[in-house]
Amino acid sequence: MFLRNGTAPPGKRFPSNRSTVFSIREYRFQHPNGKTTWVLGQASAQKGASGEVIGYVGTITDISEMKRLELELQRYREQLEVLVNERTGELKKINIQFQRQIKERRKIGVKLRESEVFYQQLFDLNPDATALYRARDGKILTVNNAMLQLAKAEKLEELIGKQALRFVHPDYRTLVTTRIQKMLKEGKKAPLIEEKFIDLHGNVIVAEVTAIPLTLEGESVVLIVIRDITVRKRTEESLREANENYINLVNSVDGIVWEADVGTGKFKFISKQAEKILGYPLEMWLNEPDFWKKHIHPDDQGWVVNYLETAEEALRQSEERFRDISYSMADWIWEVDTNGRYTFCSGKVKEILGYRPHELIGKTPFVLGKFSEKFWHKRSLFATWKIGIFIKMVRWYVCFRMENLSSMSKAS
Repeated sequence: MFLRNGTAPPGKRFPSNRSTVFSIREYRFQHPNGKTTWVLGQASAQKGASGEVIGYVGTITDISEMKRLELELQRYREQLEVLVNERTGELKKINIQFQRQIKERRKIGVKLRESEVFYQQLFDLNPDATALYRARDGKILTVNNAMLQLAKAEKLEELIGKQALRFVHPDYRTLVTTRIQKMLKEGKKAPLIEEKFIDLHGNVIVAEVTAIPLTLEGESVVLIVIRDITVRKRTEESLREANENYINLVNSVDGIVWEADVGTGKFKFISKQAEKILGYPLEMWLNEPDFWKKHIHPDDQGWVVNYLETAEEALRQSEERFRDISYSMADWIWEVDTNGRYTFCSGKVKEILGYRPHELIGKTPFVLGKFSEKFWHKRSLFATWKIGIFIKMVRWYVCFRMENLSSMSKAS
């Protein structure tokens, strides 16, 4: 718990407010010249939104001086009894040594206070709303800046000392009370769930919430972390409504609207008009493999399937021609997906930047190093323009081939 002393006892592990594991260990580190240094290692595993570990963050602090002082202190304690019995005159010297140690420990205390300030700043700068409240009476002890914003509070005094349950939506208070009691009894972190809260002005906030039990100065406290997902939920609702409107619109079309997988040919969507026009329930269209091919009239099945296969082959050949042309050009032609990752790179990239095409597939332009914004802007516009030309060429070729095939089938 970093709110008080900024660290945890050596060898202890505490869950953090981001569902990570925080570990502190003292160990010795050996220099190339054989010298040994005592260090304090601190590390935490950082997790992503789905819970997988995406990296580690840590620090290593030199505590050789502190370890030396601890060893000296232990040695002096062992010698103290002998020195008292043998030479009372040495007590003054020993006292001086202790005074020196006290000064050193004061220095360490200053460093600990600085560390406390550091971790308090991390607490305050956490983008998720975070609060600490007493378990026995539910009163808030401290909050970070994000919590002030979430609760629409201007000052800490508006939240400190208030009941934490006061900000929970009435529909969720029983759930939250039961959940916190179970967490305190088991001493385990409460899993992430979705709840509703109310700010100081009565506005409803939809949020994802987790909590962990801690002990502060011998008293049981609860650390709660809240992530506002109100905007996300509104967006999801808008998308759901848009999807429903889209499906309703598609089903109102006087014809069959469908979508199929390009690899397997299996239908992924079919409008309701399919059952009305052709008589088969939607479940058969969506679940049976090769449903469309199996139900083509026997007299037409041969030429229709052949027509489809010929069109697919024409598209494949056009794609091969596109790649051949792009590889023969003096410019580097590339294509990226919506995440900015390369899906295609022509061979010219090897001459221009020294990378092989397969080395860039799946990566972003940032792997290429630091280039000026002007350079990237011109290259992007030029490459996009080239790709647009080739796409038009491919489309023209496919349409041309489809018209020829159609003419051939009619003639036959």
